[in-house]
Amino acid sequence: MDKKQQKSIFIGYASGLTRVMFTHPIWSMKVRAQQNLPFTLNPRTLYSGIGVSTVTYPLTVIIQLELNQFLQQASTSPPSKFQQLGCAFLAGIGASLVNCPIEYSVSPQGLVKKSFQESTAHIIKTHGLKRFFTGQVATTLRDGSFATFFLVAPLFLEQYIKPYVEQEEAKSLIAGMISGTGATLLTQPFDTVKTIQQSASEALSSTQAIKNIYKNYGPFGFFKGGAERGAMVITSIAVLNTTRNALERVLCDSP
Repeated sequence: MDKKQQKSIFIGYASGLTRVMFTHPIWSMKVRAQQNLPFTLNPRTLYSGIGVSTVTYPLTVIIQLELNQFLQQASTSPPSKFQQLGCAFLAGIGASLVNCPIEYSVSPQGLVKKSFQESTAHIIKTHGLKRFFTGQVATTLRDGSFATFFLVAPLFLEQYIKPYVEQEEAKSLIAGMISGTGATLLTQPFDTVKTIQQSASEALSSTQAIKNIYKNYGPFGFFKGGAERGAMVITSIAVLNTTRNALERVLCDSP
């Protein structure tokens, strides 16, 4: 592994870790809203599962960054805008294979025992490994779309913001917040379907989850928890984009 790749992995981990520290409580609020659980500000509840997230979520960011870079290098040089979008979407799909089981593991349904290890062992014994991939289709569509807003959209937006904003950190933050807004609107229905599937006591297909949501809540049901998740996604992409750009500027000057 050369120094360039080492720096890229460090940037991915640091960006993902920063995002977790900012947004994990909001994620917990979002999940509770989608499952019709009562609102709470209890830190013990809101920070449940953060230990797992601080290890695993940065891994998904590294996967997105490294896979996106690999795919772009394998395409034409320089890649077209369409190819950049395609590479980012595929990178998001790769990350979803890690994200889906992680999110189930730290959800109320995944944490069925006192510890993460006990819960994981219990679920594997009771339902098998496939249980952790409940909602994979919805997660794939969500994460693929999210990755395009995280990896590509800010780059395009910064070009338009540049004439009006001189400070690099402010430019990254604004581009990230705009991208996060778009990502929220596009991916919220997928996230809701995934959450409903993962919260069901029995196996529930994507089609069944969609039918249940529409029957019980109508079309707006797909946007349950949208306010909480909107705050989380906007903050996530803004933090990820700003942290990544800042670290790249610092590390590119180092030997």
